[in-house]
Amino acid sequence: MDEYASYQRDLKEYTRIISTYLAFIAKEPLHPLGMYVNENQKIFENDGVYYCPAKSKHIVEEMSLCKYCVCRANG
Repeated sequence: MDEYASYQRDLKEYTRIISTYLAFIAKEPLHPLGMYVNENQKIFENDGVYYCPAKSKHIVEEMSLCKYCVCRANG
């Protein structure tokens, strides 16, 4: 998180709280539906299942939150 908000303590705390809520309470994606993860692919829902075309790429990153996201990898 320091890469994007190194001097913004409030933003980091907000991100921690909302990520925890979305992942463990609401059981919804950490990114909004319809958000483009690259120039032509976006997060989507099909029959109540969420999909993220970037999950398989980013889940291997050390600080990635993908492992907590309800989205299934798509792509």
